Amino acid sequence: MTHEEMERSMDFILKQQAQFAADIQKINETIDKHNETFAKHAEAIVALTGLHGRLVEAQVRLTEAQQEHAGKIAEWAEAGKRTDERLDALITTVERYISSRNGGRAAKPRRRRRTG
Repeated sequence: MTHEEMERSMDFILKQQAQFAADIQKINETIDKHNETFAKHAEAIVALTGLHGRLVEAQVRLTEAQQEHAGKIAEWAEAGKRTDERLDALITTVERYISSRNGGRAAKPRRRRRTG
C-alpha cells in the first residue's frame, strides 16, 4: 500500500469515525428526549391512578347514600300507605256519622260563600 492510499484509508476511517460519533450523539439526544417523555407519562399515570382511586371512593360513597335514600323512601312509602289507610277509616267513620244524622241519606255538599 502506498503512502497516498494509506492516507486515503485513514481519511476514510476518520470520516467514518466522525459520522459514527455524530450519529451516536443524535441517538443519545433522542434517547434523552424519550426519557423525558417517558418520565412525563409516568407522572401522568401516577396522577391518573390517584384520580381514579378518588373517583372509585366517591362512587362507593354515592352508592351507599343512594341505598340509604332508597331505604328511607321505602319507609316513607309504607308510612304513606298507613296514613292513607287511617285517613280512609276516618272518612268512613265521618260519612257514617253524617249519614246517621241525616236519616241514612248522604249529606248535601255545602256551597262555599264567595268573598270579595
